Amino acid sequence: MKTLKTTILVTATAMLGISSAVLHADEDSGPDMAAARAKKFDLLDKNADGCLSKEESMATEKNQQNPERAAKGFERMDKDANGSLSKKEIVNGPKGGKAGEPE
Repeated sequence: MKTLKTTILVTATAMLGISSAVLHADEDSGPDMAAARAKKFDLLDKNADGCLSKEESMATEKNQQNPERAAKGFERMDKDANGSLSKKEIVNGPKGGKAGEPE
């Protein structure tokens, strides 16, 4: 199970361009993590429509280096399968639980 969690965190790191230190901070939960994810979302949402398209999410250098991995991470985080990521989906992270609270 720990390997799966690590894989998901690495995928999220690649997809969002978030440093691994931020993703591992406070065991992937808490208000600091939610704030870091929200800030990254705002930086990537270039057209300010409140959603990240696949194209916007690919804007990070890490995603451009490994687009297949980034696409898989995008799909995992897109909980409603609408082809874009809401701020809530980003803030909640790859597990989909509420940031700062256990699932």
